[in-house]
Amino acid sequence: MKNPAYPAFLELDIPPSPFAEARIHIIPVEMEKSVSYGSGTAAGPEAILKASLQLEAFDGKTIPGKAGIHTHQPLPCKAEKAVDDLEAIAAEVAEVIKKNGLPVILGGEHTVTLGALKAFTGSGKKIGVVQFDAHADLRDSYENNPLSHACVMRRVHEMNIPFVQIGIRSLSK
Repeated sequence: MKNPAYPAFLELDIPPSPFAEARIHIIPVEMEKSVSYGSGTAAGPEAILKASLQLEAFDGKTIPGKAGIHTHQPLPCKAEKAVDDLEAIAAEVAEVIKKNGLPVILGGEHTVTLGALKAFTGSGKKIGVVQFDAHADLRDSYENNPLSHACVMRRVHEMNIPFVQIGIRSLSK
């Protein structure tokens, strides 16, 4: 069942595919647990999906979306504890990985990354992370929360996942 507030990714150019037939899986994650400046990260997935309607499907040589794109129902992340939301994200991503799909997680809060990576570490597949950000997010804890957005790359490091950071302008000790 499609959420009427959320268009399917690129749906104006590429008809949505059923789960079983899609190679690319768009997973909207409405997480807003540890924002420290402003708010609105939970609305990020909807904004990205709406903006996707303005994108062109052709990359200059091919139309990658012809492999099939399935937009999942949004994960609302309403659990009391972030760790429970991360488990839900990991379970959703694990289902995509099992069918050899390519999960694309749309979120606003950086913490969603940890749920997706947990699914990969359990799959045996090799993965790396490219972080585009102004902040390193390498703190051990921020506001007494080790799962804060400001600690995500520290957790990635602890998961022994290789990563590269691009655009960092602000570090903390």
